[in-house]
Amino acid sequence: MARRLASALSSPDLRVPAGELLEQLGASAVDSLVEIVMTGDPDTVRAAAGVLEQVAGPQPFVARLSSLDPEDRLRAVEVLGAIGSSVAADGLRAALADPDERVRARTATLLGTLRDRRGVDALKRTFLNDPVAEVSAAAEAALRRLGVMPAEVERELAVGGDDEEDDESDPLGSAGLDLGFGEGMGGDVEGELGNGRLSTPEDEG
Repeated sequence: MARRLASALSSPDLRVPAGELLEQLGASAVDSLVEIVMTGDPDTVRAAAGVLEQVAGPQPFVARLSSLDPEDRLRAVEVLGAIGSSVAADGLRAALADPDERVRARTATLLGTLRDRRGVDALKRTFLNDPVAEVSAAAEAALRRLGVMPAEVERELAVGGDDEEDDESDPLGSAGLDLGFGEGMGGDVEGELGNGRLSTPEDEG
C-alpha cells in the first residue's frame, strides 16, 4: 500500500491526498518514499521529501551517513538534499569527507542546489583538495551557484602560501637567535669555514 501511495505522489491531482495517507502510515512508508526521492521527477521528489520530513525528519538519514554500505549513504545524501533543512545541510557538509567519491560528488552538487552559504568553506576545501577530478568539479560548480568564483578561492590559497613563505624566509632571524659570533670574530670564522672546517682546541694545541 505504501508503495502505491508513494507512486501516486507523481500525480498532481492525487499528490495531496496520497501525502496525507502516507503521513498516517508513518515509519512504514519511509522506504517507499526514499525510492521516490531516488527516482522521481523534481515535483514528486519535493512531495516525497515533505512527507519524509513529517514522518521521520532528517536525523535518521544523518545517522545513515555512518553506514558501512556506500549505497545506503548515497540514498541518505539524496534524502537530506531533498529535505533541505538546516539539520540536513549540516549532515551534507559532513558527507563531503565520505570515502566514496560518488557520495562526495553528489553531496557537493546538492549543497550547491540548496544555496546554503554555510557550506562554502567545506566546498572550498573539497574544490582545492579532493584527489578525484569529478568531485572537485562538482564542488566548483556548487561554489559558482553560491556566487563564489573558483579564481577567488585560488587567489586566497596563493595569498596564504605567500605568507607562509615569508614566515620561513629568515627562520633564524625571526626566532631572535644569537649564534654567539661577536664583533671581531667574523673574519676568523669565515676563514675557517673557507677551509671546509672549524678549528678545534686540539688543532690549536
